[in-house]
Amino acid sequence: MDHGVYLMGNEKVYQMDFSKVYHLLVSKAEKKGRTRQEVDEVARWLTGYSQTEPEGILERPVSYGDFFRDAPEFPLFPYAGNSSHNQQRM
Repeated sequence: MDHGVYLMGNEKVYQMDFSKVYHLLVSKAEKKGRTRQEVDEVARWLTGYSQTEPEGILERPVSYGDFFRDAPEFPLFPYAGNSSHNQQRM
């Protein structure tokens, strides 16, 4: 069982580049018989991003935390941290 990401602590995961975490999620899903399209569908359902928005995000440096903080319809973000994004929304 791979606990590497979990043991890093939530704060470090949210600071990781979104594209790196995304590719790890896709790889894990494929190992379990799922597809990249299914990962994308869940991400869009959870965040409210359109079909093409995550593709654009993968092409530029965005943290995993900012991917969720900036999501159109992500109602709760579990880690407030010290991000200026969170301070603006409070």
